[in-house]
Amino acid sequence: MNEKELLTITEYAQERGVSTQTIYQQIKKGLKKYVVVVEGKKYIHRKALEENGATNSQPTRNQVANQVAQPDITFYQQQIEEKDKQINALMEQLQSAQNQNSTLTDLLKREQDLRMAQQLLTTAEEENQEGNKKGIFGIFKRRKQKNS
Repeated sequence: MNEKELLTITEYAQERGVSTQTIYQQIKKGLKKYVVVVEGKKYIHRKALEENGATNSQPTRNQVANQVAQPDITFYQQQIEEKDKQINALMEQLQSAQNQNSTLTDLLKREQDLRMAQQLLTTAEEENQEGNKKGIFGIFKRRKQKNS
């Protein structure tokens, strides 16, 4: 027997829109032929709904709760969708900022390398100029200073 063909007493009561006590009373009065006991638990065949008037014209508590909650659910779903959009936009901004940070870091490193190279060149030029003073002209200049 298919499990979908069987309903618990509570499920059957909800489908009918009545209490479980009412269903137990109806089992004693004629619903008994639809009752099956499985592992000590009572179930009612789904066809009992069809033959005994499917659902009560009154909505069940769950149906009423769903009807009342539906506008709230829709509102909250819209809020969640809007928050998801905001999160995506912020994630894109964060990614852009990280890319800019990476680019600036690379540029700063290049600038530091250029400054270091410029400093080395300046130092080399200064040493070169001092070397020129020590060259031939430096020798004549020193001789002249000694003779004076």
